[in-house]
Amino acid sequence: MISAGQTYENKMLTFRNFLRIDNELNLIPVIPEASFNADITLSQVRELAYKNHPVNHTIARRLLEARRQIDEAKASRGFKADLYVALGYTGSDLTFPDSYRKLQNREIISLGIRVPVLDWGKGKGRVKLAESEQEVVKSQAEQTQLNFEQNIILSVSQFRDQSRLVALAQQADSIARLRYETAFQTFVMGTINVLDINNAQIERDNAKRKYINELYLSWLCYYNLRQITLYDFQKETNIVHPEINTEK
Repeated sequence: MISAGQTYENKMLTFRNFLRIDNELNLIPVIPEASFNADITLSQVRELAYKNHPVNHTIARRLLEARRQIDEAKASRGFKADLYVALGYTGSDLTFPDSYRKLQNREIISLGIRVPVLDWGKGKGRVKLAESEQEVVKSQAEQTQLNFEQNIILSVSQFRDQSRLVALAQQADSIARLRYETAFQTFVMGTINVLDINNAQIERDNAKRKYINELYLSWLCYYNLRQITLYDFQKETNIVHPEINTEK
């Protein structure tokens, strides 16, 4: 009993710190009656996920960047000439100040062009390297896409299964509670002994813990779907940060 009380106080202290509230504030946990249960289909989650989740935009950006590197490599190879123009003044005299007088009559203009004769295959090598990097990016993008699709399927399946597990755990909790009440009444009448009533109490407590744990996992699965889709299935609307103005 003392150990359970200490565990409870430690958990509540951690919870208060997480919420950043006064440690003296008394919190009373309330077990929700049921988890959120809705007919969420795989096709619905897949459509919302591919529409709202940033993973697809990230993949498209990486593919475009890889393609841009190839275009830049191709543009930099082949014939390339640099045209340059230089304008200056020159003058000479016996004294330093006189050498800078009447510079407008001593202007010099030079015009030239630089043309490389050979690049020793560097341009072609840069193109090959960019193409190789593009293949790597494509392979990584395909794997990311497959992992994302697998995560969608698994998350929907877990949510559906967890809803059924919650229902079973809730039923078991009700049966264990009724059994304890019956055992307690029987114990009062002296029909059963202390061991029997203790076993009924342990079964009741274990059933309650099992139900609470399944309820927790059910909400965890639901919020996982919200994270994947960025969609609130209860309000039937996209999850948007308050500072983001969607009307702009």
